[in-house]
Amino acid sequence: AATAISLDEVEMRIAERVSSAQKSAFSRLSDELRTYDDRSSGLDFEGRFADLRQAAPEAVSSFKAEAMQGRDELNPLRRALREANDEKAEFQKRHNLTRAPRPTSLAVRVFRLGLLPALLLFETIVNGQFLAAGNEGGLLGGFSQAFVFAFLNLLVSFGLGYLGVRYLNRKGAIAKLWGLLTLLAYLVFAFALNLGLAHFRDIASDRMLAAL
Repeated sequence: AATAISLDEVEMRIAERVSSAQKSAFSRLSDELRTYDDRSSGLDFEGRFADLRQAAPEAVSSFKAEAMQGRDELNPLRRALREANDEKAEFQKRHNLTRAPRPTSLAVRVFRLGLLPALLLFETIVNGQFLAAGNEGGLLGGFSQAFVFAFLNLLVSFGLGYLGVRYLNRKGAIAKLWGLLTLLAYLVFAFALNLGLAHFRDIASDRMLAAL
């Protein structure tokens, strides 16, 4: 009751439960604080800070050494890059170009180099069959003559194209004239070579007819 002086049984149980919870919380807090103190003392912050203060100058000196080594490695690369840029600019100026370089890929180069032996083999087989018909050496003689014609054709054609005909793409008048002259030389050579090959074919045909 409101006029009661002492606590009744229910209030006594409530007070005991609150007091028990208070003691349990205080005991847990004390244990946690004790664990925190133990872990904090085990961390040794002062020792770690001392290690950091000692490692910092070593890290800075190591970084400077690495940076110096990196500069030594970059200097020749930078010099080569500058020379390549100067060479590109001079080439563009000499040929009156404004576009960027378009280098040929490795796959295209391999394909071009592989195409030459394929053409050599193809011409040798095709012409060898015609020349072997009336050749005294038979297949070996015919294919030998065909190989000589095919090799000469590819060698001269590649040489004239690489050393002259491609200069038709240049902007200079002298370069274009040189490319035109080499193109005319190639046409004359191709006509003479095919005329000679046709002559050998006629001889082979006549020999074959005579043999029959």
